[in-house]
Amino acid sequence: PSIFLDRHDSTIIADESLGEVIFGGTESGTSSWGQGAKIQALATEAWAVDSAEGTSINFHTTDATTATLDHRMIIDHNGKVGIGTDDPAQLLDVNSKIYLQSDGVIKWGATANQGILTWDTGKVMIGGQSSNSLELRANNTTALTIGTDLNLTTAANLGVGVAPSYP
Repeated sequence: PSIFLDRHDSTIIADESLGEVIFGGTESGTSSWGQGAKIQALATEAWAVDSAEGTSINFHTTDATTATLDHRMIIDHNGKVGIGTDDPAQLLDVNSKIYLQSDGVIKWGATANQGILTWDTGKVMIGGQSSNSLELRANNTTALTIGTDLNLTTAANLGVGVAPSYP
């Protein structure tokens, strides 16, 4: 089974609703309804069927103690997901703090050269795979490169600006 929401119009232009699912209700049994949440498909360009059908899906919810629908998340016409932003710049664009659970590992970059951020009891670990260096930056300038300026071996020997010395 499918649910099909469609718009029959002579023209569909950017920012026009193609359909929406509204979640709401009334307590008084009258014709006065409130909207608690909404999922809405919007045209993102002037439509030409079979050649230009750009669309985004937008998610809205209402804060407690208010009656105002707030835009929370978008999947734009390029497949980019924005949380807390309606114009995501990357595949996932979160405009707020994030909280991660589970095994506590974040990886980014190409598989062979991934950066890793992880944590364990009492410590945070950040690094790179495949013998990559780790740079610490200030004002968008490299301040320290671990693996070049600061060398630390697995035996805990330390060298600053030089190879680690051994006792």
